[in-house]
This record gives sequence, C-alpha cells and structure tokens, in this order.
Amino acid sequence: MFNASKLAYLDDKNLKECCLNLESALTNDKDCDVDGNDLFMELQILQDMLPNGAYEGEIPWTSIQIMEFTKKTDMFPNVLLAYKILLTIPITVASAERSFSKLEILKSYLRSTMSQERLNGLAT
Repeated sequence: MFNASKLAYLDDKNLKECCLNLESALTNDKDCDVDGNDLFMELQILQDMLPNGAYEGEIPWTSIQIMEFTKKTDMFPNVLLAYKILLTIPITVASAERSFSKLEILKSYLRSTMSQERLNGLAT
C-alpha cells in the first residue's frame, strides 16, 4: 500500500492475507476498525480504477496521492481508513522517544513550576 506500483502487482492471495492481518491488528475485543474482506474487495476495485499514470511513468503515485484519490471518489471507506492509519503511524518511535528524553531535561524537579505553554514552546 505504500505506492501504486506495489499495490498494482500484489496478487489476490497476498493482498487478502495482508488485509486480514490488518484487520486482526486493528481488532480490540469484538470491535474492529477495518473489515479485512471488505478492504480486500475495495483494494481490488481500486487497482482497476487507478489511472494508468498512477502505475507508470518515472514516479508511481505515493500513498498520499492514492488516499487523495479515494477521498475524491468517496467509494472506499475501508481503504481510506487504512491509508489514514498508515500515514499517521510513525515508522519508528525513535523521534518520540527522543522527545520524551529531552522533556526530562527541560522540566526538571527544580523547574517544575514551568507553565504548560512555556514547556510546549521549548519542546518544539
């Protein structure tokens, strides 16, 4: 799902397996954010609906461009949700960990009276 060329050349077996894995990863008790079977069917239709320029050319469409396309068509609710999750989850957590370790330096015990607004300004 990272770009159009990878999406275009996934066979049905691998695509369905990935969709079901995503469904199980996003399931909490009985609540599920994405239905794997519906996502699979929507991605199959999306593969056919993407314009030829999305796959061909020097640079294939990125995941952001595919998400924008699905927003415009307003036909793929599971695909749109999956792309939103894909684009909001960081690949690594190293930057978040660095931010929290630097927070300890900024707000020590002696400077615990610092206001939230000042702390946000220093952290950014």
